[in-house]
Amino acid sequence: MVTRRGQRWRQLVVWLHVITSVGWMGQAVTLVSLLAVSLADPGNALAATTMARHLDIGLLAPLANASAFTGLLLAASTSWVCSGTGGWPRSSRSR
Repeated sequence: MVTRRGQRWRQLVVWLHVITSVGWMGQAVTLVSLLAVSLADPGNALAATTMARHLDIGLLAPLANASAFTGLLLAASTSWVCSGTGGWPRSSRSR
């Protein structure tokens, strides 16, 4: 049985995973937009690519790492991993 504390921990990690994943996808769309502007308008190409570089280093990489880390935490906390059987969890029908 899952304790109330464990349930709140899991809800917090799910919430963090959703926020970081949506932020990561939003940043990817922003980078595509900036790079499209740099291709379409040569006058603004330097500014757009510089801004894309700053967003990539400053926001995209940390959000991607946070999303991956929270995803691994969620995967590690499932009953499949925590069952202790080292394999697939057993259901009541497979006995």
